[in-house]
Amino acid sequence: MQVLFAVMVLWISIGVTLNANADDKIIRINYSDAYPPLSYGQYENVRGVLPELMNTLISEKMEYEIINAGKAWKRAQEEVWKGRADLLITASTPKRLERSYQSQQSVFTLTFRPYTKVGSPAAKALAKTDDISSLGQFRFCDVHGNQWGQRFYAKHKIDFHVTRSFESCLRLLTIGRADIIVHSDHILSEIIKNNGWEKQITAHPYIMPESPKFYLLLSKKSFITPAFLTKFDKIVEQMRGDGSYTRLLRELNMTHGVSMAKN
Repeated sequence: MQVLFAVMVLWISIGVTLNANADDKIIRINYSDAYPPLSYGQYENVRGVLPELMNTLISEKMEYEIINAGKAWKRAQEEVWKGRADLLITASTPKRLERSYQSQQSVFTLTFRPYTKVGSPAAKALAKTDDISSLGQFRFCDVHGNQWGQRFYAKHKIDFHVTRSFESCLRLLTIGRADIIVHSDHILSEIIKNNGWEKQITAHPYIMPESPKFYLLLSKKSFITPAFLTKFDKIVEQMRGDGSYTRLLRELNMTHGVSMAKN
């Protein structure tokens, strides 16, 4: 009986070890479920530039099984901080870095540029200068609670009007009640396309140096060790070196209707 019991314990321990090793290959990545075209759709139906980028980098290149999940952004973050999911792709902040490890390589740049009404005085002024600080005479529009905007306009010493949404800002552009919006290609191009404003609103080529970079953030409560990020960084660095990373992002941006974005 003692021998039989020992054999049973051995088989159970082997089974647990095998399951643990299998689980080590499953990585859970959370995204916002309402941030098109970067990520949209709930749970495993999430789609967009970022999930497709992770499918290539982590699933295909690193050969890990991944589960992409779209959730309300607050919930998506909390699950990662508590270890119920492993990764986020977002801008790093001191508060986020208290709870996560950050990749050294940026994953994605959320390119910010000025948008104006076609043929407007603001459009003509922007055609002559890249110095946003010199355009304070125009009416800038941003969204309530946008911390990036608050820092940006404070830096450039520009007053700006606040609305409830970027769709409201863009509508004000079309009727001449706002002059310039500085925000992301990925966000504004989607709104412009959905409202049929392509012929009324133009994006200017100058990319703001303050454009936020997104990194891969690994929960400090995840079973995945920071060595994973080291491997990830090497792959991204290699792809940037041979140009394949730029080509991949360009293809994903074009697929999701963002033709001007650069990374």
